[in-house]
Amino acid sequence: MLRYAAIIVGALALGVYVLVLAARGNISGRFRTVSLVLLALFLLLAGIGLYTTQTRYSVQSVQEEYSSRQGEILTRISELYSQEDYSRARELAEKYQRVNDPRLDAWYRRSREAELTERIDTLPDTAYEERLAIWEELYKLTSKEEYATRLRDARSTWRKSQEELLTKRINALPSKALAQKALGYELLMELNPGRVLYKQRHRAYVQQMEARIQDTPWSNLCASRTMDPCRHVGHRVESVQGQTGIKVQTAEICGVSWRPKGTLISRDGQTAPENGTYFLVHDWDTDMIVLINTAYVRVSHPYPDLSTRLVSIPNAPQQSQ
Repeated sequence: MLRYAAIIVGALALGVYVLVLAARGNISGRFRTVSLVLLALFLLLAGIGLYTTQTRYSVQSVQEEYSSRQGEILTRISELYSQEDYSRARELAEKYQRVNDPRLDAWYRRSREAELTERIDTLPDTAYEERLAIWEELYKLTSKEEYATRLRDARSTWRKSQEELLTKRINALPSKALAQKALGYELLMELNPGRVLYKQRHRAYVQQMEARIQDTPWSNLCASRTMDPCRHVGHRVESVQGQTGIKVQTAEICGVSWRPKGTLISRDGQTAPENGTYFLVHDWDTDMIVLINTAYVRVSHPYPDLSTRLVSIPNAPQQSQ
């Protein structure tokens, strides 16, 4: 500890000395720069050394405390567990886990298992995400087949719930909101890949939207979804900067087009002032598609409470044969 403190003091003294010389104009700018870089390096190394030393001392102090009180500590964990104070029992076992005593590890797993199973009994039926996370942790903690089964069931229940909610959201959209409906059925396909109806409806809405685009002078570059703006296809339009001739309340993104400078960007003869990426914006009320520079459009996901979670549901372990 003392040697690191000495390094820091010496480095600070060097820094002060260099700054004083610099203020007097007695050193070159290059020498000042090199000196300050070296000073920063010394301070960094000293800081790393102090952190490493402090961490090592912390581990040693925990080990020493456990060695001198292990009987008392193990007895206290057992008492807390018997009193069904599982959280405190787990916290006490966790405090000394770095000691690597198998008895502590066993108490930690046992207390954590009891803590989690107690918590899951208090969850409402609609707490799908938290329930799934608990069953997943329990399975990883214990490798019990019972928890693997519960994990599979929780995932299935959550997916079915989201599938029902998403279907309602899609059905509530106007029939002409082709891009949003196509996106909805794409998400449903992720939830339930085996449902042929979802694939058929997704294809039907995509084909209808493609037919609308083909009737315009514009081309859609999102067939392969290689451009970053293509991730917004199917999103609704929140706001647009400037006059566009569409109603934001009934507008959606149906594609993306690249327009070089001087090429046509509207039916009235307006041309692109510079190279740019443009959204194909579909106003389903008027069934009109216009080009709007992506920089001037703010969009939002039509299924915000579902879109971020649909593909993040962890896979449950497969049942052992």
